[in-house]
Amino acid sequence: MGKRVEAIVKPELLIWARKSAGIPLESVEKIFPKIKSWELNESRPSVSQLRKLAILYKRPLAVFYLSETPKDFDALHDFRLLWGEEEESFSPELRYEIRLANYRRDNILNLYELSNEKIPILEMQANRNTDENELSKQIRELLKIKLEDQFNLKNENQAFNFWRNAISNRGVLVFQASKISIQEMRGFSIFHSTIPVIVVNNKDSFRGRLFSMLHEFVHILLKKGGLCNLREQKKASSINQSLEVFCNLVAGAVLVPESSLLEEEKVERHGPTAEWEDNVILSLANRYMVSREVILRRLLIIGKTSQTFYEMKRQQLLNQYKDLKPRKEGHPQHYIVELSKTGHHYAKKVLTSYYQNMISASELSDYLGMKLKHLPKIEAELFF
Repeated sequence: MGKRVEAIVKPELLIWARKSAGIPLESVEKIFPKIKSWELNESRPSVSQLRKLAILYKRPLAVFYLSETPKDFDALHDFRLLWGEEEESFSPELRYEIRLANYRRDNILNLYELSNEKIPILEMQANRNTDENELSKQIRELLKIKLEDQFNLKNENQAFNFWRNAISNRGVLVFQASKISIQEMRGFSIFHSTIPVIVVNNKDSFRGRLFSMLHEFVHILLKKGGLCNLREQKKASSINQSLEVFCNLVAGAVLVPESSLLEEEKVERHGPTAEWEDNVILSLANRYMVSREVILRRLLIIGKTSQTFYEMKRQQLLNQYKDLKPRKEGHPQHYIVELSKTGHHYAKKVLTSYYQNMISASELSDYLGMKLKHLPKIEAELFF
């Protein structure tokens, strides 16, 4: 049996790593019964145990050998809360995705610095006093989205990537998170004047992700990043909810402009009744490649349906969503899954820097979260 090698680490770093991961001491004790002793400096973990602890906390091993505890990123503002409610704790999975988003942004900033390239700046800023139709028009112009291009999108996957590329082209990193429940997070944003970040949940439908992404983009333009709740609640008088309502309103107007919707033949021929056939709602949703709920909400806003019909039909849709079984999408290769999370813009920047000898092969693998054996396939996916 080999000799046990102790890991010479400071107990405060062990405490910091556990707390910043959002894992209770009691949960860690089930895996590492001596964790309390390690944190009290009564004993030390072995190097092997520390390596396993790093995997649990989703931290690189080297971070446990720092001279002092690092400063974590500022916590996201939680827009899910109503005024006066207490802050809820984020799950370890969500905390990890927030750290990962910041880490990736730091990677890109570092690559711009190494290449002496000018860092892109998102020039546009939004004001909550602006009319939502005017603001949505400005956003579509900024993103260079034309209605004819939107109407030519063949499926919801293509639609999501179409809008994602448009936002990425304006210097915003758009990532997809995994292993987080929809109930906890549909999207969050991290505002910076240079290279802000949007993260959406890949457990959501493509149309759901698309709306979340536009919602978060409005937050970025308002310089109000945070963890969002897209559901509009009765207590909309709260500061958090009024902002969420505004971002929903603008996102819907961007995806389905009022002037365009009013000119739709199905809308013009509909008449004064507040009720709409399901097939008409679905047809409009497929034309703009949005959810049926978005179409219903837009019809309500432009005065083409009633609050009663909207709430009744929305509840029907919610019940349908609950009954839906998860779609079987096969098992895409690992590199495809990872590229969908990072996005092509991020991956291309990292690969280009590698070709220019600005980062090493190990850094390339770390930045992309993939093994180098996948490199030929990644190159083919991105550049050919």
